[in-house]
Amino acid sequence: MSCKPADITTDITNPCDLKCKLFTDYPSQGIKIIGLNNDTFNIPNVTDMSIEYNFEKYTVLKVFISSPSAQLYNGKRVDAELVIIHTSSSTPVMIVVPIVIGYSSSELDDIINKADKGIETEFNLNKFIPANPFYSYTGILKYGDACDNNFKFEVIVFQKRDALTLIAENMKLFKNTNNDN
Repeated sequence: MSCKPADITTDITNPCDLKCKLFTDYPSQGIKIIGLNNDTFNIPNVTDMSIEYNFEKYTVLKVFISSPSAQLYNGKRVDAELVIIHTSSSTPVMIVVPIVIGYSSSELDDIINKADKGIETEFNLNKFIPANPFYSYTGILKYGDACDNNFKFEVIVFQKRDALTLIAENMKLFKNTNNDN
């Protein structure tokens, strides 16, 4: 298995169907963010958030923004990615949603502004997961230039056309958090 980043194209010719069932079961209200620690959202009770993937339940471990993207989108990196890591008794699952610079403030901008200032805020994580086809592949964790073949995970990644937006000012908070440049 390679450490090369996946290249997500605009054509999903083999969309996940029966083998890739994803149901997000994040609380629709009341997910609290009480701060931002580097690229990671400080969310108390993160284990109360879960998904079901391929009929197995996974609990959220961490929610963060990585910049620039680890995945390639039509051969190029995008500004950042929202990454949600989930664990269970089997292979961990990572949901990845691309983020691009936008020209107007978004709900994600509001959450980041408050978190950066240490202002507690609540949000609905389900709003940030596209209800569109996605790619699914098995990946290997990469630390700098080294691959860890012992740490595999399932990656669910959405297309660039499903990207979230952040204004440039907020994007600067996350620049170069991804060591895979």
